[in-house]
Amino acid sequence: MVSRSMERTDKQRLLKEASGQFGPVVEKTLFRPQNIFPLASKSGKLTSEHFKTWLKDVLYPNIGQQSILLLDSWSGHCSDTIEKTKPADKKIVSMMIPKGTTPRGRIRPLDVCGFRVWKNFVRRFSDIVLLHNYDVNLHLRNNIIKLQSLEHNQLSSPRYKSLFQYARCSRCIAIIIKTFAESVELSFVSNAEP
Repeated sequence: MVSRSMERTDKQRLLKEASGQFGPVVEKTLFRPQNIFPLASKSGKLTSEHFKTWLKDVLYPNIGQQSILLLDSWSGHCSDTIEKTKPADKKIVSMMIPKGTTPRGRIRPLDVCGFRVWKNFVRRFSDIVLLHNYDVNLHLRNNIIKLQSLEHNQLSSPRYKSLFQYARCSRCIAIIIKTFAESVELSFVSNAEP
């Protein structure tokens, strides 16, 4: 989620769990950073219940009294859900992007630009762990959460603000890709050998 001021405010991350929920032992030991709100899902995909939880625990506490919420056409993004769950002191206008209006990412520049940088960051981090044979299992639940927290922290840096700012403008996509293609390197600059 990106606010009007182009600050990253998203927190939720879904983890696939066989039962669809975290067990008592996992709940006890689960790493819970301030910038990530981990949830369990049987399929690993967002459900309408996850959407309700996200609204109540992530969105509403982090927005002002008047907000616009722009959503894609996924059926779980129901405006009735927003109306039923929103606090009385908040005025939220929800708008849907009509189904089929986002061909090949031309109208969804965050898919083309923002998520590309996110994937490059995670890939680069994974490559470093593998290349240097570090004793880190990136497939463990807590390590996934830690990596997502680190990625969120890095992409919340002021150096990435313009990435999200210009991603709204589809004419700027070529410029964004060129400018930020190697921006992940900024997060991994090192003067010493590991």
